[in-house]
Amino acid sequence: MFFMVDPRRIQIYTLLITMVYLTFFHVRRYANPFVDELDFTVALMTLTQKMSRFAFEYHDGTVRSYQSLTPTQKSLAIKENPFKRKPL
Repeated sequence: MFFMVDPRRIQIYTLLITMVYLTFFHVRRYANPFVDELDFTVALMTLTQKMSRFAFEYHDGTVRSYQSLTPTQKSLAIKENPFKRKPL
């Protein structure tokens, strides 16, 4: 996903997709409360937080100007796409 989306909007799309995915599984779990299934919604909530945090930090590091960031944002900003592979 990080290869296909504009860095200026990556945080919005990531948050939207992860929240829709999480909502789907919460509703599914709520609709079928007596089904003997492993409840993985807690792990999914944690994954949603981590992916959203990464997207916002990537946005801060690539799109926003360095002067407009707070000291905390400066220390956490991801300045380049970590998923780009370098040739061997």
